[in-house]
Amino acid sequence: MKKWSLYFLSIFVIGICSCTNSNSYSKSKSDVKDTLYNDNIQGMFYDTPFGASKEVVIKNFEKHGFYVVTSVSTDALLHFCSNQGSIFTFGNMTWEMLDVTLYNDKFSSIRFMNASKDKASAIEQYDDLLSAISKKYDMMEQAPKDTTVYKVSVGYSKIKRIVAVACYRYETVNKDIMQGVSLEYSDESFYDEVSDEL
Repeated sequence: MKKWSLYFLSIFVIGICSCTNSNSYSKSKSDVKDTLYNDNIQGMFYDTPFGASKEVVIKNFEKHGFYVVTSVSTDALLHFCSNQGSIFTFGNMTWEMLDVTLYNDKFSSIRFMNASKDKASAIEQYDDLLSAISKKYDMMEQAPKDTTVYKVSVGYSKIKRIVAVACYRYETVNKDIMQGVSLEYSDESFYDEVSDEL
């Protein structure tokens, strides 16, 4: 298992999460492609809904064969490994890493990630992943705001839920430069609204 830079991943999460819409949630069948507003962006993973406490996340993920790697986890970011080995499946795809972000001790985002040393193969994986995700959600390609990000596409919902596919360069704890491809789901409704009051 390749270790990654917590600093970069935290910045990446903040950069991708920029949805400002909020309306009521309407659930639709998972086999039907979403509308422009992506009202059915997934909000539950391993029997754990966004907003669950850290303790519930850990307990439920353990039931599904994951454990927290405490040496690279923080109060705000939990890095999980699979009991089954170095890879696991989600969405009929194989993944190497699983990260959960907590905001005010609430489950606010999840990232599935693969790593490689080859940029060309990472971009090919990104394109394949985006093609698969685009069958379910309407995705919009974004201009990267960071020179370490090669490509990123995002789907937004009216209830501040986001799905993102990204390809980027990052530095591991051992100072190796790797290429990452990730699928991230997040819910911004847990973040405080910006206030212009004194």
